[in-house]
Amino acid sequence: MDWTPYLESIRCDSRYALSRECFAPLDVLDHRPETRPGTPFLLDLRVRTVPEATPEGKERPEQKVERWDVLEGLRRHAAEHVLLVGRPGSGKSTALQRLLLEEAERALSDADARIPVLLELRHYQESILDSLRQVLGEHGSFLWTRNACRNGCGKAACCCWWMASTSYRPMSRAGGWRRSVGSIATTTPMIFATRELAVGGDLEIGKRLEMEPLTEPQMQRFVRAYLDTDGDKLLRQLQGRLRELAKVPLLLWMLCSLFRETQERLPENLGLALRQFTALYDHQIKGDAPVSDESRRWWPRLLQRLAFKMLQGPEPTELHVAIARSQAEDWLTDYLREEQCDQPRSRAMAWLNDLVNHHLLQRSAEDRIEFRHQFIQEYYAAEYLLRCLPKLDDVTLQRSYLNYLKWTEPFILLLGLAGRSQASLTNRQAGGSG
Repeated sequence: MDWTPYLESIRCDSRYALSRECFAPLDVLDHRPETRPGTPFLLDLRVRTVPEATPEGKERPEQKVERWDVLEGLRRHAAEHVLLVGRPGSGKSTALQRLLLEEAERALSDADARIPVLLELRHYQESILDSLRQVLGEHGSFLWTRNACRNGCGKAACCCWWMASTSYRPMSRAGGWRRSVGSIATTTPMIFATRELAVGGDLEIGKRLEMEPLTEPQMQRFVRAYLDTDGDKLLRQLQGRLRELAKVPLLLWMLCSLFRETQERLPENLGLALRQFTALYDHQIKGDAPVSDESRRWWPRLLQRLAFKMLQGPEPTELHVAIARSQAEDWLTDYLREEQCDQPRSRAMAWLNDLVNHHLLQRSAEDRIEFRHQFIQEYYAAEYLLRCLPKLDDVTLQRSYLNYLKWTEPFILLLGLAGRSQASLTNRQAGGSG
């Protein structure tokens, strides 16, 4: 099989090109070159090994913690299979995109190099083999068959990333696939990534790497490179909880973007920072988008409803991170009908198209819709919940939300957004069983 078209397609794919330049995975930097940070930030990200636990759940004292550059660590441990763990925005996805790009370029010049494949397991539907066919088909390789997988998978290095839990339970199925393919799995380097081990298991992978938070020098260097002479002004504002948040690369970038556009004092928590950031996105960063004023006015409410419905999922413990466009249109049509809008179906279709083209939604495989980052989805769900909160009694609040892990991050954001209601909500949370 000639892999050249596939490898060339990866090298030219705009989705991965940005990982070559800097850490900025959201399309919020706009198209103007001068808005990009001026440092190749990804190269500074670090990982640490997580010692294997004893049967009693304690770390083995004889194991030393090792630290690596993120790409070096992944390459070193991929052969034995490795699980990459990190907070939202810590750089897992961008690291895998960068690894994919570098390994594709290596394979183009070295006939003996492995062929890298990046599977977004949040889009997983029927089987790993179907996902492989889909990814290779997107890059012009249409000859992938089950036999090709079994006969040639030894040359492929599958870089798989998984973000949280989806309605398709991809983590558990991926684990089943690792067991079912037997010797292929043992000879194929694999990398899986997840937010935290508690969400979906560890695939029985012993070797684990954890994304490290940014160090103080890293934060300072990035802020000063991004903001130039205004960098020290922002650094003086990063105190307490906000400074802890700034140790996450994506959140630090967001705070820098917000400060550069407003030159105002930063909000005191992440929820308020995201509220200000998305409002800035609506009216300044995408202020020249060719959409109607009516569409723009509805953007926040539509995104809130969509995020909430996706997090609800088909079961209490499950959620959607990507949905069919037709499903999104149906949900928004129902919402606009509830709000007594004229022509709800036509408006839902048109305004969803505006959001995908000009906002924090994006297209994914097979005409599916997703938020550009999961914590953006969680923020909009938190805003929706905040409006619903007065209507929720304590029993419903506990039974439907506080008892489920998937609502943890939205409720943390909600506490920051709630303002004067925060103390009351905290008391209500204390009554939950966790």
